[in-house]
Amino acid sequence: MIRRPPLNIKCAEAQALRKAPIEPAKAEATRLDLGAIRARADAAENGPWFYNGYSAIVSKPLSDVHMRMERELDERLLAEGGREAVDDDFDKFPDTCVASVRIRGGDTATVQGSLDATFVAHAREDIPALLDEVERLRSELEKATGYIETLAAPLGTRQR
Repeated sequence: MIRRPPLNIKCAEAQALRKAPIEPAKAEATRLDLGAIRARADAAENGPWFYNGYSAIVSKPLSDVHMRMERELDERLLAEGGREAVDDDFDKFPDTCVASVRIRGGDTATVQGSLDATFVAHAREDIPALLDEVERLRSELEKATGYIETLAAPLGTRQR
């Protein structure tokens, strides 16, 4: 938060306000390690992700590959006389599930599990977007602080 002196404040008071330290413990506690957060986001499975309506958060790119491979398998099996697919046929298919949530029976998520799944699915795109916004705002704050320091510097050299 930028401290703004009242318009009728004297130059010496303005400089004192500008130089007043922010409590370091509070500043450090709220400082996010954006690099570490970005690294975790970059290491996660590619997105977008979606909640499948049951108990899984699914990677859309992996799901697309899985569906394409399934269509190709169906076509191959049909060309081979229409035999049924067996487990071995699916060995090279990618696992599309990124995460799963609590279930109440079978593969149906609990109400809270559905809410959690929606949150997690959106986090894949929300977290990078939030990181970009924090970096943009930090850059703007740095520019604004520079402007304030440039404008406030002459206040210290004025004679009373």
